Amino acid sequence: MSRGCCPIPTFHVFGEICGTMLINAPKYFTAFPAILPDTLETMRTIHEEKCTGLIGSPIIFRDLLQHPKRKEYDLSSLLIGIIGAAPVNPAFMEQLEREIPIKAMSQGFGQTENAASLTLSIYAEDDKKRRYFSVGKAIPSIALKITDAAGHILPIGEEGEICARGFNVMKGTFSSFVLLEIYFSFIKS
Repeated sequence: MSRGCCPIPTFHVFGEICGTMLINAPKYFTAFPAILPDTLETMRTIHEEKCTGLIGSPIIFRDLLQHPKRKEYDLSSLLIGIIGAAPVNPAFMEQLEREIPIKAMSQGFGQTENAASLTLSIYAEDDKKRRYFSVGKAIPSIALKITDAAGHILPIGEEGEICARGFNVMKGTFSSFVLLEIYFSFIKS
């Protein structure tokens, strides 16, 4: 995703890490269509800047997909979409890849305290069922576990507390630059 489109406000950690920090990485480019999400400006930006990646919440992608002027813009440069902030219906992920089209959609899971991301479903690559039906596996150098109230590790499929350890889990608001390389290394080649 060497040419990213960030329609997310930069006061949100998703916009800050995946947008603002990306402009500091050599050979990367980020376009900010508007101060707040604006579907028409997002499509215009992708079209004019030939963006290869788009990040956003489900509503940003939904509004893009349903916009009556979508066909007026060339969005074919999009190679990856990273969607987060809320659960996503697998049929919607498939629809985005088919109709926008976006080569690969990836769900992510994270929080502000871990510089935005703990997991990505892009690691499932061509396994669409795993990529569409989950938020993926832990990003490199992150350890995750699910525990019960007593701190015991639970088996896969059980509900409990998500516990994370890694370079991006921190106190305060320092953002991890290394996370950017992990996010966007999938499409460098």
